[in-house]
Amino acid sequence: MKIADIQVNADQERAGVWREYLDTGFECRLARAGNPDVIAERRRLDREYRQAKGLRPGDEIPEEDNATIGRKVAARCIVRDWRGLEEEDGTEIPYSPEKALEFLRDDRMRKWTEWVYRTANSDATYEQERERAIAGN
Repeated sequence: MKIADIQVNADQERAGVWREYLDTGFECRLARAGNPDVIAERRRLDREYRQAKGLRPGDEIPEEDNATIGRKVAARCIVRDWRGLEEEDGTEIPYSPEKALEFLRDDRMRKWTEWVYRTANSDATYEQERERAIAGN
């Protein structure tokens, strides 16, 4: 086995890879969960929350607030872009972190939200991209 076979492409994991959502034509560029941007943003938002609420180190963030922080991190640092998403009238819905957060908060978008988290946490997502790069595609 060559060392390259077990190394990760940190730039790719941070910038994201394009993946199609359930054969719909809607594609998202997803960064890997746990990339340095995710970690830094999570720490920043946790610190802001703790300061605003007067929490001390070791105090737990309530579950609902923790989930809210996680959605903000995902919208800013995991969902990097998208294409192929339209309103009912055919108008393109452009990507923005704010729109991604809106979708991540919307219970009607729960299936997509679960897909985002599952895909961003999957080794296979980023291994496939590495294999494509090796093959020259």
